[in-house]
Amino acid sequence: MDAPALRAARSVGTRLRLGRAQLALWRPTWSWVRGVVRSFVERTLGGSVSPFVTYLTEEARVSDNELAELEELVAKLQSQRKEEA
Repeated sequence: MDAPALRAARSVGTRLRLGRAQLALWRPTWSWVRGVVRSFVERTLGGSVSPFVTYLTEEARVSDNELAELEELVAKLQSQRKEEA
């Protein structure tokens, strides 16, 4: 499968016409992004998110909205663990 066909299979595309010119905008689907992240965590971080969390706490600038999203994810993880116990 060539690159454009592969990209089309994994993404949502939009075409924008500007006179005679046509511009194709590519936006990855959520499932594709999730697969890339999963691969990164498994291959690069050895399956552990600890190095990434350490990076966020020491190096990254996390907005209030991003921090709220992270807090929601942690609460979801804690809830899942309670349900499993």
